[in-house]
Amino acid sequence: MKKETRILEMPLEIREASNDGETPEIRGTAVVYDAWSEDLGGFVERIAPGAFGDLSNRDLVAQAHHEGGMSTIGRTPKTLAVSDSRERLSYRISPPDTTATRDLLKQIDAGIVTGSSFIFRVKAGGETISEDDDGQITRTVTDAELFEVSPVISPAYPQTDVARRSVERFREERESAAWADENEKMKRANDARLLGMRAAL
Repeated sequence: MKKETRILEMPLEIREASNDGETPEIRGTAVVYDAWSEDLGGFVERIAPGAFGDLSNRDLVAQAHHEGGMSTIGRTPKTLAVSDSRERLSYRISPPDTTATRDLLKQIDAGIVTGSSFIFRVKAGGETISEDDDGQITRTVTDAELFEVSPVISPAYPQTDVARRSVERFREERESAAWADENEKMKRANDARLLGMRAAL
């Protein structure tokens, strides 16, 4: 599967440096586990606790607005640390003193940058999709690979083509199964009718 991006509006925190000359630390929450997203275009989604597995040796990055290159402000294990609990995935960035960092800190202070984002890829078999009695389709991510956690400007939980294709496949399979079930019922009814006709002869 391709990578997916999710953005969550959670307060960002700037911790002043403990030593003179050091850059302030940026702290945020990228994922709240078992929290349902907004409607993503006909379905809602949640990330299950433990979905990202052991992150202790993962090569993760943090970038201002996912822009890459010189906007990279953190990388594990030196300038980016993640804390993964059953409730949430939090991060702590000790960014270098660069133009990207200074601009980002000003944007956070001004309330322009108010969200955190994470980029991930669902592994094969790492999602479950279901539909309740009210027709609400839900997608639960249970096994995924994490690549990035970053402060971002757009506090939303965007729909992605990857997730939408998974849900569309679920709908197609459900409709195909319903059609097959209805076809089998009609066949049984027809067989019973033929048996009745033969018995009447």
